[in-house]
Amino acid sequence: MKDMAQVELKVTAREAAGKGANRKIRTQGLIPAVIYGKSKKNFSISVNPSSLKKALLKGGGINTLLTLVEEGSKSFGKKTVIVKDLTKHPVYSQYLHADFYELDLKQTVTIKVPLHFVGKAEGLTQGGIVQPVLREVDVKCLPHAIPAHIEIDVTPLKVGDAFHMSDLKNMSQGKDYEITFTHDDTIVTVAIPKEEVKKEEAPTTEAAVAAPGTEGAPAQAPAAEGGKEPKAAAGKKEEAPKKKEEGKK
Repeated sequence: MKDMAQVELKVTAREAAGKGANRKIRTQGLIPAVIYGKSKKNFSISVNPSSLKKALLKGGGINTLLTLVEEGSKSFGKKTVIVKDLTKHPVYSQYLHADFYELDLKQTVTIKVPLHFVGKAEGLTQGGIVQPVLREVDVKCLPHAIPAHIEIDVTPLKVGDAFHMSDLKNMSQGKDYEITFTHDDTIVTVAIPKEEVKKEEAPTTEAAVAAPGTEGAPAQAPAAEGGKEPKAAAGKKEEAPKKKEEGKK
């Protein structure tokens, strides 16, 4: 794991805003963007989407520290930012709009950092599969200490084992960043596929149903005429003698 690199990106300040102005910017091969920050003035800019993509790749990901260099330096000159939101085309994945958050390099920030799962879990040899539950976590640190990603080694996990937020917090002790969370959620676990669980729960043998009259089949009494059940073969019960009424002989 390494900290984020800081990469320069040239941008142009713009005054016009709105849908019409944004469409005009896109026809020039650029995309509209905004720089904002806590208690800071907002700036509308335009940026080359290809240059932005290359800068993020060079820096190691979406959390790359960017130094926005304004061409002409008429409005703000330079600003250290991070991508806060990046709107993409739903089909072609092209960048359509970007929001940049201005940072103070001397103040800590809380930011989401992606997780990378490495190693081969022991549970794989037991028929299990690695099931990530979380893909990113909140990290608090100074801007220059933002990690590009956090690696989690799943090698020791057996079937039924799990890695939790508290485990990650303990693992990150002594680092330049702090893992923040409110619940000790599961990050990744090793489990048996649901299909196999269902097979194990299903009965392994089927009860044999024997046809009437075959060996092992329960004996059935022949039905009486009219479909009625045959009467019991036992004789009639003898009626108890009636008591003579008193006063009669």
